[in-house]
Parts: sequence; structure tokens; C-alpha cells
Amino acid sequence: MASSNTIELTFLEREYEFNCPNEQREMLARAADKLNQRMTEIHENTTASRESVILMAALNLSFELEAQSQSQLAQPHVDHSPSSTASSTASTNTELDQAALVEIAERLHSLSSMIGDID
Repeated sequence: MASSNTIELTFLEREYEFNCPNEQREMLARAADKLNQRMTEIHENTTASRESVILMAALNLSFELEAQSQSQLAQPHVDHSPSSTASSTASTNTELDQAALVEIAERLHSLSSMIGDID
């Protein structure tokens, strides 16, 4: 049974428990859903080992985040008008989602190192 500081997440039909502060649970769950979707897509289209699927999904998502960060850096646009508040909030949410994806990728990498390839 999960404690109040843990969250149960499912990846490729297996459940795992992770420590997670309560204020980050929803964001981590969304990030886990995105990662699980990517892992499922890769798993359905390859005969790669479970560990390879995890690493490919994490690398794909990390690459997309890096490309998005580079794209944002290339667009030095600062808008201080009231209408920019919504886009600023969306940007903050995107940054939080990115941070959650990076964190879950790191946790999955650690997990795969601990359990090894268990196909």
C-alpha cells in the first residue's frame, strides 16, 4: 500500500511506486501518462527489450524538450501586456511538465538499473 508521500504509476502494464510530494502528484501523473503512451507506442512497434523501450522513450521525450527549449531561446520575445499573462501561465505549466518528464525519465533510468531487463 502506498504511503501519503508515494504515487503508484503504471508503465507497460506494470505498477511502480515513486516518492512524490503531494503538490507534485498531479503533474507527475500527467508526465507518467505521456511517458507510458510513448513507451507503449515504441513497445508495439519494436522487438526491443523492456529496458531499451524505457531508454528510447526517455531519450525521445528528452530530445523533444531540448528542441523545444532551443526553439524558445531562439525567439527572444518579451511581452509585458496583460494579455501575456495567459501565455506566461501556459509557459510555466509547460516548464513544469518538462521538469516532471525529466524527473520521471531519471527515475525510470534508476529503476531499470535496479531491476535490469525483465522481459
